[in-house]
Amino acid sequence: MNSYDAAIRAEGATGYDALDLYVYNMALAGALLGPLHILEVVVRNSMHAALAEFAGREDWWEDSRVPLDRWHLDQVRKARDKVARTRHATSAVSPNDVVAATDFGFWTSLLQSRYDRPLWQDVLSEAFPHSRRQRDQLKRGLDTLRRLRNRVTHHEPIHTRASHSDFDQIVMFIGFVSRPVAEWVRDRSLVPSVVAARPGESTPVRRF
Repeated sequence: MNSYDAAIRAEGATGYDALDLYVYNMALAGALLGPLHILEVVVRNSMHAALAEFAGREDWWEDSRVPLDRWHLDQVRKARDKVARTRHATSAVSPNDVVAATDFGFWTSLLQSRYDRPLWQDVLSEAFPHSRRQRDQLKRGLDTLRRLRNRVTHHEPIHTRASHSDFDQIVMFIGFVSRPVAEWVRDRSLVPSVVAARPGESTPVRRF
């Protein structure tokens, strides 16, 4: 709570206290989590579909034409093992199970420079049909949003961020894959209303 007390003092705030700011931070984190969830799922599924089509198989990481480095292969193995530990011995682990068990960092790191020629140019660029950005630009933007997601899920302060801008970036990157999904997220999200209810406003958020 010390950081919230410090923020109140720095703002010279009156009419609300650190607990009000803490509640706002929780409400904002909760509102952002949905759009960030959709972003991760949409990007992951689109990249998976592009790689599966290229390899002609759902477990594309087993294809020699997809030259994953040791770290990525290890992440696939860990994902498979994680799913297997939750299954009965007779239940097979499907490629879709493995994909769902990988984290966002796995997918954003497939956009690093080492994969430019073997994967990006003819395969993964197709996963972002509405983007004109270069591979490195996409990676930087997605990494920024991945770090935001980590701050949200680790309960860190985000109340000082330009959350309207964060939300616009999330929607834009979803739109690089699917414009209808981006518009659906923009229409359904609570982020704009929560941002407008920051402590100090006429009707501040009081619940999370």
